Amino acid sequence: MLFLCRLTENHPPIKGETDKCLLCVYFNPETESHLVAESVIFTLLSEQHLDPKLYGIFSGGRLEEYIPSRPLTCREIAMPNMANQIAKRLPRVHQLEVEYICDALEMWLAQLRQMPSGSLDFDLPVESREWAPSFRNMAVID
Repeated sequence: MLFLCRLTENHPPIKGETDKCLLCVYFNPETESHLVAESVIFTLLSEQHLDPKLYGIFSGGRLEEYIPSRPLTCREIAMPNMANQIAKRLPRVHQLEVEYICDALEMWLAQLRQMPSGSLDFDLPVESREWAPSFRNMAVID
């Protein structure tokens, strides 16, 4: 769960500090095995200024910078100016050396290989279909 936390009017920020932050709390014990890896990745991205600032990690969650924003729509992402901004930052993400990502990909591939052969269909929201790759462009994994 994600909570927006804010200082009260009785406790103003000191020396330009922010008055808001996000508290991310994980209540699902099944996700705890992923918390360490997620925290490592979040920390790396934060250090490279590719993610919000990380203020702290604790058992079951983290405290991070609040950045007022909203998700981009598919149409906005496809706009040349926005696509260029994303393209300039993406190589920095790809250059991060995170062994966990390779381990996670191998785990997901193993899970996909265990799926029944008839369950390879994916339902995409209508608004995402025009942006999704066609199956003829996708690699087949044996």
